[in-house]
Amino acid sequence: MVRLIENPPQLRPNGFEIWADKTAPIIHGRLRRNMLAGHRLLELWKDGLFIFIAPGDEDFLGWAVSGGPDKPIRISNFVLAEATLMFCWLVQQIFEEANPKPSTIRLSIGIDNMTRDVGPASLRNIPEGKIGGLGGPKLAPGPEREVSELAAWDDYDPAHLAYLLVEHIFHWFGYESQDFRSSIKQDQNLVCQRN
Repeated sequence: MVRLIENPPQLRPNGFEIWADKTAPIIHGRLRRNMLAGHRLLELWKDGLFIFIAPGDEDFLGWAVSGGPDKPIRISNFVLAEATLMFCWLVQQIFEEANPKPSTIRLSIGIDNMTRDVGPASLRNIPEGKIGGLGGPKLAPGPEREVSELAAWDDYDPAHLAYLLVEHIFHWFGYESQDFRSSIKQDQNLVCQRN
């Protein structure tokens, strides 16, 4: 487990991976923490809580989408989908090492501080780099949201769970399920390569 926290596996070279530093010391005998101060955090607690925190702005979730501190955050649907898939896959690898195995796992995505002075974060329902789509991007209805899914360990499917979590985020932004499926299709090749 320590190796997985210190050096999480990659889905693809130069992807939007789950990572922080290269060391995960024990903190107060209760958890292992891998951290780049003020930037990224990976923690695994003795009770099984596993956390990944990364920037929601242009340093991660809004990567390669035009923006900056003087503009609202534009979430990259590709980064959101790939990072969620990576997290769900890493959770599976970590808990494969657990003894005993959990009967169920609760997976969550939390978005916080997504509203700047110039406006709320936005999300588009078309693949990144494509022009068009039905209407413009939709705006976050608030500065924070947490969505979650429960999964039985015996039926754990990282790709399916990642899809459901991302779907919840799109719903929060006001998209219907059929409106968001096209933007997720770009990740299907990644999912197929991993499975």
